[in-house]
Amino acid sequence: MELQEIYAQLKGLNMCKSGYQFSEQFLGMHRSYYSVILAQKAQPSINVLSTLEYVLILLVSVLNDVDSFEVLNRRNKLQCLVELVRSKINYLCKSRVKS
Repeated sequence: MELQEIYAQLKGLNMCKSGYQFSEQFLGMHRSYYSVILAQKAQPSINVLSTLEYVLILLVSVLNDVDSFEVLNRRNKLQCLVELVRSKINYLCKSRVKS
């Protein structure tokens, strides 16, 4: 899971309009964070990924009360993103723990 994939999917769902918005509203960081991560080819921290997961879960919960097909499709895609982010967090945490 790459941050670019998440951003592209959110943009495709019309839930995010810019890297600035993604940085601030989805990652909880300064507006230039996403562009810096891309330029430096760096990976986001577990804290940033946890914030992203939290925001995605909030969006899914907001969409739970609407029953249109379009919203159901959007909610399902967001739920898939939650699972991708959670998987990445688990992987990073596991790599920190020595067996």
